[in-house]
Amino acid sequence: FEYYQKSKKVGLPDGIAKLAWCYALGIGTEEDEKEAWKLFNRAMKKGSLEGVRGVGYCYEKGVGVEANMRKAIAQYKKAAGNGNAAAYSDLAKCVVSSSGKSTYNQQAFGLFRQSANMGDPVGNQKLGWCYMKGIGVDKDTTKGIKYYHRAAMLGIKPVFMFRRVLNDRINQGTQWPCPVSQYVMRRVSVWTKIRKRLSNTSKRQLK
Repeated sequence: FEYYQKSKKVGLPDGIAKLAWCYALGIGTEEDEKEAWKLFNRAMKKGSLEGVRGVGYCYEKGVGVEANMRKAIAQYKKAAGNGNAAAYSDLAKCVVSSSGKSTYNQQAFGLFRQSANMGDPVGNQKLGWCYMKGIGVDKDTTKGIKYYHRAAMLGIKPVFMFRRVLNDRINQGTQWPCPVSQYVMRRVSVWTKIRKRLSNTSKRQLK
């Protein structure tokens, strides 16, 4: 947060956008929707694609401004069209939330795939979800695991999405132990231990 504050002082567009995300999501500071909206707009005017995406987020969620899905989608399209990988995922999520029709599911799948191909962690996670659930594409658990794995390597916490993989494998009658199940259990175990340690540390600090 302090680093992004310094970025704001020297006028770095992407740094201003990151600071806006801190205010929007309460990262390192208290949530301040008005400040987030103001900073996203400042970053956008300075040429930051993350600022453009942030303005889209504000319109989608009603952060510091009245919610307007049409304007949100327009901003996401602008950011995606200029190379912001995460904006493709944002667009796809808007499509999924707006309709359950198969044609829209196919559109969402295409957007998640574009995001994943550009290296976005959430795009890879959601593409894995599409393959696991057969959304916009034929169901393919193997490909689902592949993209979940990529998402985990790119920084997405794997606990919850890997539990989906385990449930699917159990339902399909996969024999245990198998390489996939062993990998999944290791990842779940590591993250569970980390969360437990953080929880214990917080409890000690409160005493």
